[in-house]
Amino acid sequence: MAANTVIAIDGISVVVRGHFNAAIFSPLWMLQQNLIGPNDFASAEIEVITSEFASFSTGWLNCQVVPDTLQLNTSEGAEFERVRDAAIGILSALPHTPVAAVGINRSLHFQANSKEQYHAIGDRLLPKDFWEPLLDLPLTRNVTLWGQRPDSYGGRVQVQVEPSMRIPGHVYVSHSDHFNLQVIEERATSRDEAWSMESANAPSEPSAAKIRVAQEILSTVWASCIKRSNEVVEAIARIQ
Repeated sequence: MAANTVIAIDGISVVVRGHFNAAIFSPLWMLQQNLIGPNDFASAEIEVITSEFASFSTGWLNCQVVPDTLQLNTSEGAEFERVRDAAIGILSALPHTPVAAVGINRSLHFQANSKEQYHAIGDRLLPKDFWEPLLDLPLTRNVTLWGQRPDSYGGRVQVQVEPSMRIPGHVYVSHSDHFNLQVIEERATSRDEAWSMESANAPSEPSAAKIRVAQEILSTVWASCIKRSNEVVEAIARIQ
């Protein structure tokens, strides 16, 4: 990240879609699986644990589980890789759990260096020439783009940019790497083809056989996902 980019909030999450028994997830279970340490366990805070919903934190890690989704996240930059390791460890501990998709999601709020830059970012990403005859003082509320995955895995890259609703004068950027746990042989060669492929891409069925692919993705493409999210934020922060 550029040295002059002031990041106010930075977080990452790993989301796994599948079939989960929320009742088994707890700080004690995480400790028993060597996914957190004794100090993490001692500082754990449990919100709720039932058969349908589990929510707790262990200092650096937040965990939420519902029947079709496991989500792990942190807002501590030094612990990003530990979130990945925890996700891989959970999948290893539950080898018979059907899974269908994995997401590596980065979200952050950075400070615009001036009011002029704050509006310039929105105008660059969504030019106002078309809208000015139609709207009085048009403002950019949200810009969302999809991109083809740059690797051999099925899915997409999504980038969302909008004014921060949490911190005035800041810009919110969400960078999401979505994986459907399928390996693809052919990639789209045009935007029309990419859109057709995305539109025809039905959700994959959960399967325990896909755990290996999920672990492979988290192990091998994590660094490239982080690098790409940094490049996106840096490019947006350079707009003047």
